[in-house]
Amino acid sequence: MTDLDLDKIVNGYLQCSLFTGVTDDGEPMDYIYTVDDFEDSALDLALQECAAFVVANQTDVEYMIGRQFSNGQGIVTNEDVGIDLWYTSQGHGTGFWDREYRELGERLTEYCRHLPERNVFAPESDEFENGSTLIIE
Repeated sequence: MTDLDLDKIVNGYLQCSLFTGVTDDGEPMDYIYTVDDFEDSALDLALQECAAFVVANQTDVEYMIGRQFSNGQGIVTNEDVGIDLWYTSQGHGTGFWDREYRELGERLTEYCRHLPERNVFAPESDEFENGSTLIIE
C-alpha cells in the first residue's frame, strides 16, 4: 500500500492545470511551462485546495491510493488523485466520476462540485520577484 503524499497530490493537480490550460495565443501551457513556473501564491492556493480535499475525504483518498480498480488504468497514485481533483473540480470530461471508482468516485465528485472554477494564466507584467510567471485564480 502506498502512503498518502500531499506534495505529490499537489504536483499532479498543478501538472494537470498546465495540461488543460492554453496561453492567449492558443499554445498548450504544458508545452511552455512546468510546475516550477508557478508563483508562490499559486502554489499556496493549490496546496490549500488539495489539503482541504484530502482532509475532507481522507478515508476515501487513503483507500484508493495504491489500489487498482476495474478501470484498467493501473494502480492509483498520489499524482492521480491530484490530476482527478483538477479534472473533476474544473468540469473537464473525465475525473473521479469517470474512473469506475463507483460510490467512492461519486462522493469525491460531489465534493468537487462545490469547488470554485480556477484558471491558470501568465500575466504580461514582470512583477514577480522569484522569476515565476504563472498564477492560478
